[in-house]
Amino acid sequence: MAELRQGQNNLEIVGTVKKVDLKVATNKTGKEYISGRVEIEVRDGEKVNVIPVRVFSLKLKKDGTENGLYKGY
Repeated sequence: MAELRQGQNNLEIVGTVKKVDLKVATNKTGKEYISGRVEIEVRDGEKVNVIPVRVFSLKLKKDGTENGLYKGY
C-alpha cells in the first residue's frame, strides 16, 4: 500500500470576485481563526466559470505574531 505524503499546491486564479462569505470564530483550544468561501468568476472566451475557493487562516502564527493571511481577508 502506498504511503500518503503531504504536498503543497500553488495556483493563481485570475478573474472577478463575485461573492465573499467569511466568518471569524474561535476553535476548541481558544485560537481565533477566519474561514469561509470566496467565489471567483473566470471568463475563457464565451465560457464563464465560477470557481469556489475555501479559505482558512489562524489569527496568530506559532510565534505569537499576527498572521499576514488573516489580515488579508
